Amino acid sequence: RDTPLAAFYRIYQFLIVDSKLSVRLRDELEYFCRGHPEWAVSEIPDPAHGGMLEPATYAALAGLARLMCGWFNRRISFGLPRDAPTVIMDLEQFVKKRTSDNSWESEPSWVAHVRPTRRVVYIPDAEGKIVEDKKDMCEIMRKMGIIMREPHIYFI
Repeated sequence: RDTPLAAFYRIYQFLIVDSKLSVRLRDELEYFCRGHPEWAVSEIPDPAHGGMLEPATYAALAGLARLMCGWFNRRISFGLPRDAPTVIMDLEQFVKKRTSDNSWESEPSWVAHVRPTRRVVYIPDAEGKIVEDKKDMCEIMRKMGIIMREPHIYFI
């Protein structure tokens, strides 16, 4: 049986390990979003398990929860429920799936208590390069003390 925390960790692995796996990252995000609309981002349990998590990992997981809320809420802002298909072929299908129930996602309560890393952590891209141009950086992760390229997750 799969759980929101297990899926969250898989998304984290694809986000951190290799941007060449962006298709797997997107697949896992869609699995969490569309495959399990009953899994609210706000209900992802605290992965720290009583402080047993390395601070940079904890900061990255908090940043990921914020990224997920941004992506899910972007879909919701278009009127798409979490279980809407990725590709909507015609207007009639869109109108059927469109929702007026704007149940916005919010970050888990534990995210508010996660501090940025003390030292900046650099996560290289698929070519092993550190992103230097601020416009290519993931702002959410940068605020957590983690410098990495903006992940390609804002798709419908």
